Amino acid sequence: MKKIIAVVVLGLLAAGSAHALDINGFLKTDWRVKADSTAALTWNENVVNLKLKSAVASGASGFAELELKNTGFPTAGNLNDLSLYDKSKAAPWTLELKEGYVDISNLFVEGFDLRAGKQRITWGTADRFNPTDNLNPLDLSDLTDFGRRVANTSLKATYYIGNFYAQGVFIPVFTPGVL
Repeated sequence: MKKIIAVVVLGLLAAGSAHALDINGFLKTDWRVKADSTAALTWNENVVNLKLKSAVASGASGFAELELKNTGFPTAGNLNDLSLYDKSKAAPWTLELKEGYVDISNLFVEGFDLRAGKQRITWGTADRFNPTDNLNPLDLSDLTDFGRRVANTSLKATYYIGNFYAQGVFIPVFTPGVL
């Protein structure tokens, strides 16, 4: 399902090449070293992030965020390290679609917007801990970064009425948190 959504979003972005294509992203490296006599490297994460946004047609746009992550050099030392269950020792590279969705504005009536795809839905505002932001599961893979969340494949409908809006979200497949 995720691959289908990625192909659809990237296809729509490519089809909208006559329209403006916004490209941005970042490079990030995170090394952590023990503060003792060994000075051993305890965390090595290198990230290349690419964000693409394009207006596909009048009232429709697409967004995709891809992340290529490296967690060090291959450390496979025996045959068990080459198993398909945990490929991180043999191939410490991952390519992930962080978000990928299509926005359609004024779909059936004026003020009705629809967003479909893998998306991060934020409700409410707060500093790090937000009890109303509960639609996307937590990403606890890095215990020092408490703000990360995992995007869900979902459908979000928003209807604007003056200065107010009503929003509904349908999440067809459960996405567990990352530990």
